[in-house]
Amino acid sequence: MSFSRLLFDHYQDLDLTASEFTVYLFISEFVQMGKGEADMRELAQRTKMRPGDFTAVLSSLNDKGAIRILTKKDDGGRLHDYYDVTPLLTKLLSYTDPQTVDPAATRSQQTSASRQVLNQVETEFGRPLSPIEQQTVRAWLRDDHYSPELVSLALREAVLNQAYSLKYMDRVLLSWEKNNLRTPEAVQRAQRRLDSL
Repeated sequence: MSFSRLLFDHYQDLDLTASEFTVYLFISEFVQMGKGEADMRELAQRTKMRPGDFTAVLSSLNDKGAIRILTKKDDGGRLHDYYDVTPLLTKLLSYTDPQTVDPAATRSQQTSASRQVLNQVETEFGRPLSPIEQQTVRAWLRDDHYSPELVSLALREAVLNQAYSLKYMDRVLLSWEKNNLRTPEAVQRAQRRLDSL
């Protein structure tokens, strides 16, 4: 199976934005051609992006583990950046391993939940989230293991209090965690008790 076929077959499982996907394709083509150090301005121009936006997308790909940015010294002692595109390739190849127990379905569900929560937050905030804000929301789901429903309740609290910020939502989630309210049902029961007082 070709690399590009794997990329397109599993695009929905990768949790990459369209811009990240485009930049990844251009970087991987550049690496395959073996040209050495990439000219960021040229690559940005080819993707029809501003150099600053292109660099931000590269950084996001690095943060998501799709690529690795490596720095090496040449014979003259100068530092050069190189791009390792194999992390995403390794992930794609895991989808073809018959020994795995359908990880694509699990990843697809996680990615879908993540996108749904991101869309809810952007809709309620009335603006697109920055890459750092997107990482914060993904970290709540992936690293802190908050359920999408719990994050949605925290968003509801923020909107009701007209506090349109992820910091506020984070404080709400931490407060619930301190009070051992780890499920949406537990939070709703606690809120009903407060309302009846």
